[in-house]
Amino acid sequence: STFSNLKGMAVMSTHPRDFSGVSREINLLNKKYPDATFVPCYGAHPWFLDESTIISTSATKAEPDYWVDRLVCLLKENPKAAVGEIGLDNHRYVPNKPNELVTSMEIQVSVFEMQMRIAAEYDRPVSVHAVKAWKPLYDSLLKLKREKCLPRRIYFHAFGGKAGVVDQILALLSPKTDVFFGFAPCVNLRSPKTADVVRRIGIERIVLETDREDASYVWDEVVVGAEFISDALEINVDEVVKICW
Repeated sequence: STFSNLKGMAVMSTHPRDFSGVSREINLLNKKYPDATFVPCYGAHPWFLDESTIISTSATKAEPDYWVDRLVCLLKENPKAAVGEIGLDNHRYVPNKPNELVTSMEIQVSVFEMQMRIAAEYDRPVSVHAVKAWKPLYDSLLKLKREKCLPRRIYFHAFGGKAGVVDQILALLSPKTDVFFGFAPCVNLRSPKTADVVRRIGIERIVLETDREDASYVWDEVVVGAEFISDALEINVDEVVKICW
């Protein structure tokens, strides 16, 4: 089939409670598809920091819970493991309180930078979630760059930024950091700007993704995503899959 070139996938956590589930899923996939590569990814997503982080009395610093030690142990145990999904989200509000973030941006930045430093220390790729937070994200990346604490590979998943944001990210991070972008069909393909952003990025920096929790959606949406990129770049879909898997 067209998608016989797919050779594996990354399985993300979003909450420390996912860590063991990701490990189990990776073990099952490795047994079922021994010739493929499956990458476990461990990290705390900004949506769930209120559940996975002890908040200090200053309300501007996060005092990490037990999961940070667990994250480090998992990275040590598995040389293939990545850090993700982590990041910043400026659009996740407390229900019925549209001006109050579930977790303050200050705490999100603190935990994001901590996880980025861990990834850099153990030389692991990271998967970054960013929603309406490009300024604090840029500031954090610049700070980490100055401290020489940037991971060597950064993936911006379900990328919703404009083409100009791509230019800013690449100018800041390249060439020392390998930068990649993904577009989730359920998130990004409704936006009229996505095709232009795909063209600005180019095929060599794109990774296929779905951003689905339910595995039953994955393969169909890989097809949708690959076909979208194929159309945007006017490249044969087989070539898209070969390069972006």
